[in-house]
Amino acid sequence: MRPVKREDHNFEYLGPTDEIGDLPGRVEEDCFVSHWEPSDEEKQLIAEGGVVELSVFAKPIPPVAVNVTTRHPE
Repeated sequence: MRPVKREDHNFEYLGPTDEIGDLPGRVEEDCFVSHWEPSDEEKQLIAEGGVVELSVFAKPIPPVAVNVTTRHPE
């Protein structure tokens, strides 16, 4: 999946290297929200019953949420 920049985004984490790109998103109180678009292959896999996997690189695990939403804000 790749991050998607939306009109309602108001913050961007800058990637530390060329291999780790910038991450646009929206800050809401104490929460950062980013949006991601699956590739055509990932969309096909999901349509065939595949699932979205979340990896968290922190201990203890911070609160996280994974949702499906529209590509653009309404």
